[in-house]
Parts: sequence; structure tokens; C-alpha cells
Amino acid sequence: MKRRSIWLAVLLCFALAALAGCFGAPPDGSGSGSAEAVGAMPEPELDEVVKPKPEPNPEPEPVKPEPEAVLPEYAPYDWPAAAAPYAEVLDTYRMAWIYGTVYGIRVYEMPIGEGAVTDSFEYAIYDPFAGEPRSDAEAFYALKDLDGNGTAELFIGATSDKPENYTEDADKAFVLKYCTQAIVDVWALDGGQPVRLLPIDESGYISFNHNNYFLQGLGGDGAGYDIFRLGADGKSAEWVEILFKYYLYEGVEDLKDAKLGCFIGRETDRDGTYVSGLTDPDAPGTTQVTEEEWNRQLEGYRFVEHTWEALDWVAFEP
Repeated sequence: MKRRSIWLAVLLCFALAALAGCFGAPPDGSGSGSAEAVGAMPEPELDEVVKPKPEPNPEPEPVKPEPEAVLPEYAPYDWPAAAAPYAEVLDTYRMAWIYGTVYGIRVYEMPIGEGAVTDSFEYAIYDPFAGEPRSDAEAFYALKDLDGNGTAELFIGATSDKPENYTEDADKAFVLKYCTQAIVDVWALDGGQPVRLLPIDESGYISFNHNNYFLQGLGGDGAGYDIFRLGADGKSAEWVEILFKYYLYEGVEDLKDAKLGCFIGRETDRDGTYVSGLTDPDAPGTTQVTEEEWNRQLEGYRFVEHTWEALDWVAFEP
């Protein structure tokens, strides 16, 4: 009897275990311990999350250089017969005038040779103070037979308005070099070919007298004039002398108290024809003079006071 009770108890335990296997866990696995019962995978750690690969940056497009400004091709001008022997010179100056005033091109950027036009001409068509072309600048030429040998010399001139910062008491050199009217170059003919009479490394105002002398320079205080004489051959100019003014600063505390010194220089080099930049009052061949003597020497040449009006100018056409 006792053994039968034990067996019944064992069978009852098996029966209860079987019932728990069928009904103990809900079908959605929401009961406690269900994840372990069905063997669910644990949640991945954050640093184990696979991140998407970044898209590669596209290659930048190459920067295209700005196209260079294309100047219109210059068409040679049909010059009158009297000016035709100087056509090459005239075309060079006309091209420089058009390219400079219309297109704002500096002389050194133009398709012309170095020294083809003078610095004074460039100052006339380009304002160095404003850094822009003088749109109002005009260019001219004139023919005049100075020595009466039957061949006219060529004069190049330019005009422009005064700069905005011009004042009536400005130094004469400033006025002559940068505004109003100025003769900027002189040419002659040698065997039918144009030759420049005056050196281009001296800029400024040009004048002449009726005895075949030329004056070239800036004038004013602290500057000077070079004097040239038209040669007997009518195709060259010989340097004669320089009339120079300068300031004496020695022993002066205030620059405004500097005294003006004057000298006349006749020392020559360059095969005895011309002095470049002779500005030393102690150089050989120079003579110290008073301002009155300096003025008297200059006035003795009797240069044409209104040189511009003494020539029959012809304006360049666009």
C-alpha cells in the first residue's frame, strides 16, 4: 500500500510537469525568462553598430584662367603725303594713344618696342596719380622745317586736363610734365628714314627757338633744362649745356629754409655729345652762378614763349 502511494506521487509529478510544458509560456514570449527560453540574441553594443561609409568628395573642377583681353588689331592710318615719311612713327604714337585712352593699356603692355614713345607722352595719356587713363587726352602732330633745308621735322604733342589735385602754385615741373599742353618728341629724316632728335631718357617739356636750339626738361626748382642744337646736317642734335637749379640743405635745420643754388654744366661724355643726369654742381665742367645769371643765360636763348601756338597741330583721329 505504501509502495503504491509512492508510485502515484511520482506519476502525479510527471503529469504536472507535462502540463507546465504545454501551458506555462505564452506564445509571444512575453513571460519572464522567455528570451532565455527561446535563445534570443542580445542587443548589440553601440560601438559595434556598422556605420555607413561616407561618400567620397567629388574632385573639384579646375579653375579656368580668365581669358586675356584681346586688343583689336591696329590698322595703319592713311597719312597725308607731307607726313608719309614719318608714317611709322605716327602710327606708333596713334596706336599708343588709342590703346591707352580707350582700353586703358599701359605703354609697356602695348605691342610696340621699348622707347617707341616717350615717358612724357605716357604721362599725358595716363594719370599716374589716379592710376587710370586720361580719357580726355588728345594727341597731335606738326611738321615744321626749322633749319630751312627743305625737310620738315616732326613734332609730337599731347594735351589733357589738369589733375584734380592740381593747384595754381604747384611746381612748374609738375605743371609741364603732367597736364595741359606739351611737346613730347621731335624727329628728323636721315636718308628718308625717321630718326629721333632728342634723347628719350630725358622727359618733360620741349621748346625751341628760331636759331635751331631745343630746350628739354622739367624746369622749376630742383630740376633743370638740357639745351641742344640742331646739327648742320639737319638730322642730329648736339648737346650744348644744362641749366640746373638745386637746393642747398647743408647746415639747414628746417628744409623750408634751404637756399636755391644754380649752376651751368658743360661737361660732356657719350662721345662728347651729351651728358646723362648731370646734376652734381661740383662735377668738372660746371660753373656756379647766381639765380639772376642762371635766368639771364636761359633767356638769352630766346626760346619761343608759347611754343605750342607756334606750330600748326593736326589732331590724331581714332
